[in-house]
Amino acid sequence: MKFKPSFKTILLALVLSPLASQAESLLSQVQEDFISELHTPAVPNKQISNVATYMSRQLKSFPKLPGAKVELCDEYIIKYSVKVSHLFAPNEFNLLNQATEYLAPVLPFLRHYGKYKVILTMHTDDTGSEDYRDILCDNRLLSLNDFFDTKIGARTLVSGFSMSDKMPLFPNNSYKYRDENRRLEVYIVPGPTFFNDFKFKK
Repeated sequence: MKFKPSFKTILLALVLSPLASQAESLLSQVQEDFISELHTPAVPNKQISNVATYMSRQLKSFPKLPGAKVELCDEYIIKYSVKVSHLFAPNEFNLLNQATEYLAPVLPFLRHYGKYKVILTMHTDDTGSEDYRDILCDNRLLSLNDFFDTKIGARTLVSGFSMSDKMPLFPNNSYKYRDENRRLEVYIVPGPTFFNDFKFKK
């Protein structure tokens, strides 16, 4: 797993958050790096519709689980979000037993080397110091790395980005909103061999 620790070294550019504009001016170079990773290899414009149709069908493979949501964003990217409370105990970074149920839907996308890339972003609320939040995010991503390595092996194309509290979905002014902000987001995008076995209409 390619692991990019702490928000100080990476800014999630694509998303998909009502508060994203507040962070846009930060770390523009790493912002570009992240966009590049999401969209490499590039999907040809004339094939975006076909890829979007194909990827939208993959949404059906995700079970309906409490605290999890799957959707298509940026036309053809699968975004799978899971509340952290289903993966980790508060302030802990060892995966809960039930985490396997929530992470299992990602595994099929890693079984065919290179067909997909999987990009993880870990988010916290604003509780605790900045250093504490960074360390917690980093260690949780390492636990996810261990999980995917154990299940699939080192061949997987997975990247991890520690976002801390910098991309909240909601203001951190209530328990409910803080609970929503503590989340794992998994982005599944076409990988380097995606087009080798995908037949498009001319």
